[in-house]
Amino acid sequence: MAKKGFDCVAMQHEGGARVHAITKGMTVEEEVEYWRQRTKAMRARIEARRRRAESDGRTTPPARALLDILERAKPTGSAKAKDFDCVEMQHHGGQAAKARIGHLSQEEQLAYWERRTEELRRRLAALHPERGPVEHGR
Repeated sequence: MAKKGFDCVAMQHEGGARVHAITKGMTVEEEVEYWRQRTKAMRARIEARRRRAESDGRTTPPARALLDILERAKPTGSAKAKDFDCVEMQHHGGQAAKARIGHLSQEEQLAYWERRTEELRRRLAALHPERGPVEHGR
C-alpha cells in the first residue's frame, strides 16, 4: 500500500481532544445540536468550494473538496509513514456497521453501541489490568 505523509490516528486523537474539550459539559441534547451545527457548517464549506471551482471553470467533486479540508486539518506533529490506509479502514468499518445496524431504529442503534462500548471496555480492562477499569471519556 501507499505510504501516508501524515499520521491519521494522531490527527483523529487531536480532533477528539478538541471536541471533548468543547462538549465535555454538554447534555445529550446540546451535543446533538453541536453536531448538527458542525455538519451544517462542513456541508456549507464543501458547497462553497464546489461553487468556486465551477465558477473558475473547474469541477471539483465533493469528496475532493472534503479531502482538501482534511488536508488543512492535519496534525502539526511529526509525520510517520503508515503501511495501511486508516481512512480506507474506517470506511470499511463504517460500511460494515451500517450493514449490521442500518435497519434498526435510532433507539436500537443507541442500545447496540452502548453494548459494544461495554464489550470494548471489558476487553481493554482484561488486556490492561494494571490500568484499572476503563472509564468513559467525560
